[in-house]
Amino acid sequence: MNNAGVWASINGIIADGFTPEGLQKLDSYAEQFISGRLVYQRFSPREQHGCAEGGATHVIASLLAGAKAGTDSEHQAALGDFKRECQLGAQQEAVIEISFGYQLAEGGEAIVYDHGSTLIKSIGLDYFIQPIFALDRVSLHNAYFPETAMKVLGFGRTAEGDFKVIVEQPFIEGSHVSD
Repeated sequence: MNNAGVWASINGIIADGFTPEGLQKLDSYAEQFISGRLVYQRFSPREQHGCAEGGATHVIASLLAGAKAGTDSEHQAALGDFKRECQLGAQQEAVIEISFGYQLAEGGEAIVYDHGSTLIKSIGLDYFIQPIFALDRVSLHNAYFPETAMKVLGFGRTAEGDFKVIVEQPFIEGSHVSD
């Protein structure tokens, strides 16, 4: 697939609403980007390496934001209009936020998002009070349930200022309990 085809595919993933198949394609593009098989012409080779060092989430967010800023093949003059820049920024934020999939559930401990073959969880401190206790819980979970080990992706805050631990975990298709 050529560069224009990748951008068309990314825009299709956005337009389709981030289906599980689309999320898997984004993961594949991130892997290709990190390995150097997909070149983002916006970056020099050194800059692309720097982006790749940020990990797959960084790469995917950069690609999604880039799709809303314009593709490599489009020539864009300096926009210069602050209002236009703010509008583009809002579009980029919206597409990056939804990239982790659709919200599946919300409970006292976490908000859970569908991310194709994995789940993304935004874990609050409601049950833990201190971040160390939430991190200890992740460690204990991983020790006792290695088949569903959680990988800490990062940290953040809600608009209300609540601290969150962001983790990724394998999705395991279950079935309903029967007699």
